[in-house]
Amino acid sequence: MKTIHIYILIDPRTDEIRYVGKTEQSINARINGHMQDNTPCHRVHWLNELKREGLKPRAAILVTIDLFEPFDENTWKIEEKYWIRKLKQMGARLTNNTIGGDGVVGLPAEARQRMRLTWLGRKHKPETIEKLKIARAKRVTSEETKRKMSESQKGRKITWGDALSKANRKITEKGAQEIKRRIENGELVTAIANELKIHRTTISKIKAGTYFMKYREFTQRNKPQTNNP
Repeated sequence: MKTIHIYILIDPRTDEIRYVGKTEQSINARINGHMQDNTPCHRVHWLNELKREGLKPRAAILVTIDLFEPFDENTWKIEEKYWIRKLKQMGARLTNNTIGGDGVVGLPAEARQRMRLTWLGRKHKPETIEKLKIARAKRVTSEETKRKMSESQKGRKITWGDALSKANRKITEKGAQEIKRRIENGELVTAIANELKIHRTTISKIKAGTYFMKYREFTQRNKPQTNNP
């Protein structure tokens, strides 16, 4: 099994979502990789702006996917493409250069095969694996760094989380009842998801009765307050 995260990078100056990515690493390790990247692209130009101001992007995980052998790589590709498309529709100024997934579309079959063979069978040497283990074991966050991280979070208000939840709400309660009826009648989750053009995870949440929980919490928090006489 391997675990893949679909994540976003957020501009700490504006709280804007600026990038959607996929990683099998920890989020902190992925951010460090981004900050060392020198590839000439929109994402790196944006990160270089932050570096000049002594800043780093914040990150948040949108989706965590556990893949079991044989791995279905299309699962994370579908998720990444979905979130890039959704956030752009919401007006996010993403620095992604592609639609997600492999990042490159339209490659000839022979080119894809050459790329696959290039990486096939590559493994870390035993001594490299041991060095990585030792380095991870010695990694310690200083008290000063912890204090700075804590101070940076004070007074910060995140607004994009509820906006994502609200914008992503596609199914009405009446529609959810119809979906549950169809499942009870023996229809496959995958078939319903393909027909309605929604992710099968959404169907599973409807089946479990958890799909509307976060939406109700969002509505309650934003309900106008009235003073009782």
